Amino acid sequence: CAAVLGEDAYGAGYLAACLAALAFEPARVVEALLDGRPPPAVAHLSPKLAKVSVASSVTTPDATAADAARQKARVRAMERAEADEAALREVYDDDYDDRYDGPADPTVKAFDQDAVRRQNALAKADEEEAAYWDRMRNRNGGGVSEPAPKEPPRPPTAKEIALRRRRKTQRKGAQHHQKDRAVRKQ
Repeated sequence: CAAVLGEDAYGAGYLAACLAALAFEPARVVEALLDGRPPPAVAHLSPKLAKVSVASSVTTPDATAADAARQKARVRAMERAEADEAALREVYDDDYDDRYDGPADPTVKAFDQDAVRRQNALAKADEEEAAYWDRMRNRNGGGVSEPAPKEPPRPPTAKEIALRRRRKTQRKGAQHHQKDRAVRKQ
């Protein structure tokens, strides 16, 4: 292209922008420039442009297909994990204790330790989430809120007891002098 039109016909930045606009296919770029029809995405650029930054969102079709395949695999794995969690959470929650009703098929087999660990982790996560939302509840209005449990008073230390006694005796002495002065004024 540069040999036909001269070495200074197009800048390196302009050619890079044309490549990015035409999906990095050099044959299409050469054809478009020889026909005098540059891609519409670069029509506003000067043909002498020396440098251009190519956006990171422009990728090759191969990379896009590979990324899409990886993304689909991630989504499938997430859906499988979600289905497994739903199956582990299917143990119904009621007030009746049915441990003694007889044999039943448990959701998790006792010998499958990994499944038991996953079920315990899910139960713990559910409890933590419920506790989190309970803490986040607005308690400013509406319902009656329970007072926060108070800590039992701790016994005073020997230093605190001595300090109380000293202050008590100081107050007595000051009050005594006030009474004496009041008597003298009369």
